[in-house]
Amino acid sequence: MLIRQMENKDKKKIISLAERFSDIVFMGYRNIEKMKRKQTELAQASVEADDSTIFVAEQDEILLGYTS
Repeated sequence: MLIRQMENKDKKKIISLAERFSDIVFMGYRNIEKMKRKQTELAQASVEADDSTIFVAEQDEILLGYTS
């Protein structure tokens, strides 16, 4: 496994992973659609920010995850 800084080519993959993070069971009082939208918005803002440091984990050129 390789851990490296995000590159431009990773942006779409990171956003798609962020959308999957919302595929969990939320407490009943949470609005699932709002949570999904917010997660996507935060991921989009993070990959577009000049001051954001994002690291990705990949193996055999497959993006496994990321952290910021």
